[in-house]
Amino acid sequence: MVKRRCALRAPALSILLGVSLLGTEPAAAGDPQAAAWAQVGLRWDPLRSRLRNRPCNSDRDHFEACLLSLAAVAAALDPPRLPLPSGRPEGERFGNARWAIVGETGRSVGANPYSLAARAEREHAVARAWRQQPVGGVDFDAMWSWLEGQIDPDQIPGLCARGVAAYLRRAVDPHTAIAPYHAVDAADHHAPRGTPLHAFRRGREGKMGAVESKLLYERGFRLVWVRLQNLDDVACFDVSAAVVTLLERGATGVILDLRGNLGGVSREAACIADLFLPLGTPIVRIEPLVPDYGARELRAQSDVVVDAPVAVLIDSWSASGAEVIAAALQANRRGLVVGTRSFGKGTYQEATPWPEHPDVVFYRTVARLVIASEFEFQMHGVLPDLAVVPAQATRNSANTAPVSAQSQGDTEVLREENAYVNPIAARYPAIPPQRVDAIERCVAGRPAAAPDQADALGTARQALWCWLSGTLPGA
Repeated sequence: MVKRRCALRAPALSILLGVSLLGTEPAAAGDPQAAAWAQVGLRWDPLRSRLRNRPCNSDRDHFEACLLSLAAVAAALDPPRLPLPSGRPEGERFGNARWAIVGETGRSVGANPYSLAARAEREHAVARAWRQQPVGGVDFDAMWSWLEGQIDPDQIPGLCARGVAAYLRRAVDPHTAIAPYHAVDAADHHAPRGTPLHAFRRGREGKMGAVESKLLYERGFRLVWVRLQNLDDVACFDVSAAVVTLLERGATGVILDLRGNLGGVSREAACIADLFLPLGTPIVRIEPLVPDYGARELRAQSDVVVDAPVAVLIDSWSASGAEVIAAALQANRRGLVVGTRSFGKGTYQEATPWPEHPDVVFYRTVARLVIASEFEFQMHGVLPDLAVVPAQATRNSANTAPVSAQSQGDTEVLREENAYVNPIAARYPAIPPQRVDAIERCVAGRPAAAPDQADALGTARQALWCWLSGTLPGA
């Protein structure tokens, strides 16, 4: 099952595929990025300079960008507030705007006001409230003065950065972001400032930087289960070491678990796909969106290293580089994709110095990601071959067999198209997954061995059993 590997020499691209999914971090005690922002010393002025009345009221994008910046900073209030149209006579007004407690919108932002879900909920609440309002008429300077009277933004590490990020997400694109050099260098590279950056702070601490692996036993077959939680700069080495070690112990199939993987370093995603693909196979093409960025393509740089059958697990939080791996194996008919539709982040970011501060990294969107057969997963996500309803969706149902993607309640899940108020538009229709009818019938006819296996992992185990059993040639 394991073949000798040629050296992989994928380009050391200085980008992060999944950076803007993280957004900016809460200014909580012990938070490493808050500490990094404290070192950077980013002050209030760079944000306030963007929020003069003239640019804020000039057009719809800048108008909403300023509103979202206000909402991002006001999330630090207790309770969090939103800038909404003045709908009632009482209360302090700022032109045709007022400050409203988040609960007044009818929904809660949850326990963590800086999470992606909370951020998306606030942004959509603000955008919905103002969408039918004419641009202009809001005294943004007065609103900022009111905010400054409630909190001292320069005393909360990262608060200004959150406001800048919110502004950039609407005024430029949703994956534009800034990050402190200290966090990038200390957590990932230990490299001096100014060196090419190819990873954002991806959490080397604890489980977030770890690759979990173990042997599973499925009706007489040994399977490798490897869970990869992010794509840091050693992800491919860790995955290949875990897979090869367990294959040498007699495993005959591989389950690559990318659920919850937000992506990371592009060359690591290409390297992991390369483990399973023949030499020269196209993995991902990077198509420029800006004139100063050149197109490039990543191909398999070695012959097949692992020729065992493979199943890839994905969910709505599998994004960017994780989607590259799943889509490349699926499009080349090398593996089965099991789970739910993925996040749908098919854009590519490049890291450059931020002109406004010497210790800040600026991530800009420069390209789209295109998989073999011209498939783009931007907004569409990767569709599974074997779709499985998440456990919480099947709690009240006795039917735990794989179901179609259309019946999964996708609109209730946070993905690219509903996580941002201005997602980069999808360009191509999503291609259908490479359906394997015989395996579907086999899985449907073999109930899970135990109740706790009636999920995506259990379905993947059954699918690999069907593949390995020898009754499905050509699967």
